[in-house]
Amino acid sequence: MQELIDRYRQLVVAEESVETLDHALELVEDVMGIRLQWTEGRLEALGIAEKGPPDELSTYMAGELEGLDFPELAQVGGRRRRTRLRRKKQAVVVRAAVTLAAVPALADDMRPPLAERRHSLLVDACLVVFHQAYFVLLPELGTREWEDERRLLTESFPRLAQHLPQVSDRYTVLALYHDASGEWERAARFYREALLATHSDDHEFMTTLQTCWSFLIEHQMFQQAFDLLLENYPRIARQDLDEVRELMALTFGFQRSFYEAKLGGRRVFAGGPGTAPRASEA
Repeated sequence: MQELIDRYRQLVVAEESVETLDHALELVEDVMGIRLQWTEGRLEALGIAEKGPPDELSTYMAGELEGLDFPELAQVGGRRRRTRLRRKKQAVVVRAAVTLAAVPALADDMRPPLAERRHSLLVDACLVVFHQAYFVLLPELGTREWEDERRLLTESFPRLAQHLPQVSDRYTVLALYHDASGEWERAARFYREALLATHSDDHEFMTTLQTCWSFLIEHQMFQQAFDLLLENYPRIARQDLDEVRELMALTFGFQRSFYEAKLGGRRVFAGGPGTAPRASEA
């Protein structure tokens, strides 16, 4: 168990990459004691020989995952694969989507016989899979020929969120889901909910605040961005006050540039919505 925990800790700080995603998927599968395999439109759950005979968790997971069926998965399964590269990429998408959509839910279903420590590691590892899949895999599924795979992956996000024990994690996943779906107002609401659910003493508080602020600025929601800083100002630690004041000044600067460009008939940001500089780059 300690070896699995050590691997998880390494993955949390690892760079975003396809390799890290693959290692995160393998960690989830090692905790379960099975390997997920997608071939010819069929999902299989195979035992891991070196892990020894199957235990209650691996037997349960293998049975449930092999019989898994939901619309997005069926649509991907019905598509004819054209190349070896496509089949390989599609297999990664399916493994990630199934892991996020089904594994935490199944773990919750059998939680009484599942040791708390093992359950926690399983869910935490799924969060690492989500992070890597969102920032590494999802951007590669933007073209029309990958729309079924993209739908399969994105629809796994709210399914994952339902089974996250930390409220702030739940809202962050939902914010990113709506962001990926182009639903900016809903995404903004969940980013703010994630911040409200994060205690001011938490080491993630300032990161969550900056993420929410950056999203609002990127989508030209300047008043909401300024309100966000004002509302949370009493929660800011003394050592972070200067940084928040800088964000306030930047908010006014971005808003002024936006309206000056609008009045002058020019585009606001060369890359369009979503490309405004973050505070660290300004």
